[in-house]
Amino acid sequence: TTPIGVIPELQPHMQAAKVMLVPNLVGGSGISTKTLLALESGLPFVTTPIGVTGVNADRTPEAFHIANDAREFARIATALFTDHQLWRDQAEAMRKHVLSHLSRGKLAAKVQETVYTISSDKCISARWQNMENLQNLRKAAQLKRYQVQQQERAKENAHM
Repeated sequence: TTPIGVIPELQPHMQAAKVMLVPNLVGGSGISTKTLLALESGLPFVTTPIGVTGVNADRTPEAFHIANDAREFARIATALFTDHQLWRDQAEAMRKHVLSHLSRGKLAAKVQETVYTISSDKCISARWQNMENLQNLRKAAQLKRYQVQQQERAKENAHM
């Protein structure tokens, strides 16, 4: 039977499947969870260009079957289901892609590189420059308030 609605336990269904369909049509906030599930399980899949957002698909194109329309999506899904060599080739390419680009070590290195970049001297000096600009704006505002107060006092003294 084909489950409809919420599936409390996905793994048994994925283990029984030969091909995973990831028809992402609308972008979300980042990486598609379904794409990550397919990559994690090693289950060959077909998706859309949106479905490969954030997984470095351009680095290992043979690991991803990307369809641009419904007809192509159906054609690729059928090919993956019937062509055993195509299925094996994608499964192996996916495994290599995950190890090369999405393993914990690779992701940790990317996080470390990003943190280093953010905290680099260039970024720090830009932050200091912004702080100095903000302080200068505050000083200018204080000076303007002082000048206005002086003008008001001068007017009051002139009327007395």
